Order: sequence, then C-alpha cells, then structure tokens
Amino acid sequence: MTSTMQSEAATPDEMLEGRAPDPGGGVSSGAVLDIGDDTGALVIYADEHMVGDEIEICPTGNLSQREHNVVRARRTQTGLVYAAVFPALLNGDYSVLTRDLLPSHQVSVLGGHVAEIDSRSRLRN
Repeated sequence: MTSTMQSEAATPDEMLEGRAPDPGGGVSSGAVLDIGDDTGALVIYADEHMVGDEIEICPTGNLSQREHNVVRARRTQTGLVYAAVFPALLNGDYSVLTRDLLPSHQVSVLGGHVAEIDSRSRLRN
C-alpha cells in the first residue's frame, strides 16, 4: 500500500493527504509512504535548526546497513513540523544514530504501520 503522510505527532490517518513531497527540498506538503505486509515507515521529528541535516538509522546492531534521510520542513494542518521520513522499512528493530554513529534511540517498525520518534531537542551531539 502506498500512502502519503502529514504530521505533527498526528495519527497516521490524520497524515494522509495524497500529495507528494517537494523534490527541491523546500517546505513539503507530505511524504509518500510505501507500507503494507512486512514494510512500515518511520517518522523522526526534529528541531527547526536541523532542516537540511541527515539523520541516519540502521537495523539494530548492523551499522553496515545504514541509511539516511534529510530533515525537511513539512506543512501540516496545524502548521510546520520538521521531520526526516523513512518511507519503507522492513519489519524490525532500528537504531537512530548520532553523528558519531552511536545509537541514540531504538524503535520497532511493523509492517503496515508508521512508527514515530519525537527527537526535538535531543538529537544533538
């Protein structure tokens, strides 16, 4: 299932809107999520000063399979929110990594669901 999200700590149903992200990296109206069966998504909320920064994650204990996404300003029904979105992750446990590649947060991703981490004011090194 492919869906789009909008959020400010909103429920996944409140995030659905049907518009794709701004490929230019500016304020985005949403993000396309590819979830279902054994694939879920992860949204990491961040502070405004992190716009343009990359957040890295990996399956817990497996730094060789790191992936990253950029924090972008995203327009929601309640205003702007700043977040990195990982739109398609296989079921499993993931670590959010600091700039020094140390785990800062742990999260479980389940197929068909959107996991969320509110890291505002906490992802700094």
